[in-house]
Amino acid sequence: MVGLARQRCPELRFQTADMFALPHEAGAFDAVCAWYSIIHSPAETLPELFTEFRRVLTDPGWLLLAFQTDGETAVYDHAFGRDVDLTFLRHHVATVCAALERSGFAVYSTTTRARQVQLDEPTSQAMVIAQTRPGTYQT
Repeated sequence: MVGLARQRCPELRFQTADMFALPHEAGAFDAVCAWYSIIHSPAETLPELFTEFRRVLTDPGWLLLAFQTDGETAVYDHAFGRDVDLTFLRHHVATVCAALERSGFAVYSTTTRARQVQLDEPTSQAMVIAQTRPGTYQT
């Protein structure tokens, strides 16, 4: 996907990175969008992950999350026409919000959308908007 993005928009910079160790300076961004990025991270790792998101955000900064919720863990060995090793974790909104609060964020808004059966969705979807709490990141 990153290769395709580079081809289609060569004037922009795209890179892949470990979400738990982002290659950016503290306070580098006004916002982070993690759209279905946390669905492969176990709940117990979310505070660490959100602390890293907090590190790269300005004061104040914004975080937008989307993730699958209200369902069982799903493991796939074949998807998208190829062999894969994918685990989809469905996080509870309350768990995500608690991890955000522990990581220097104030939850601004949460939305849960029911599963869309006609789209063959396996679970409900959740979106959370959070803002950094000033002074919660120490360099």
